Amino acid sequence: RLLDADDHWRYWRLLTRAQAELLPLVCAGAVLMHEAQRQPLQQLLTAIRLRTPVQQLGWQLSANAEGHLRPWSRLQKLYPAALRDATLEIASRCHFSLDELRYEYPAELVPPGQRASAYPHAGGTGGWAALPGWCAGCGAYDDRA
Repeated sequence: RLLDADDHWRYWRLLTRAQAELLPLVCAGAVLMHEAQRQPLQQLLTAIRLRTPVQQLGWQLSANAEGHLRPWSRLQKLYPAALRDATLEIASRCHFSLDELRYEYPAELVPPGQRASAYPHAGGTGGWAALPGWCAGCGAYDDRA
C-alpha cells in the first residue's frame, strides 16, 4: 500500500477484482528504498533515470516516503490477516540466498577466444556491428531486424 490519496480506492478495486477472479491478494508495498529517510536519494535516482532535474519531476516523484521496507508490526496494521497469511504462504515456498547471485555475461554474444570487455568495441566487421539489428555506422539497435 502506498498510503497516498488513491490508496483506499486502489485497495478496494484490487480486492473486488481478486474476489471476482477467485485470486488471493497479498501484501505489497512498491518498495523503492530500505528506509523512509532515503527518499531524497530515491528522488535523485528517479531524476537520473528520467534525465530530468529533481525540481522538474513533479508527479513523477512518489507522493510520500511510504515506499520503504516496513516492519511486521506495521504490516499487521496495514493489511488484513488474510493478506498477511497469503503473503507468508508464498514466502514459505521461496528458498533464495544472495550468495546464489552471480552475473554471467551471455556466452552467445562473445565469440570463443575473445574477452567480453573487448568484444563490443570491435567495430566494422565484428562486435556489435556484426549482430543482426545493429547499425554499424551509428551504434544504434533496431529490433525490427
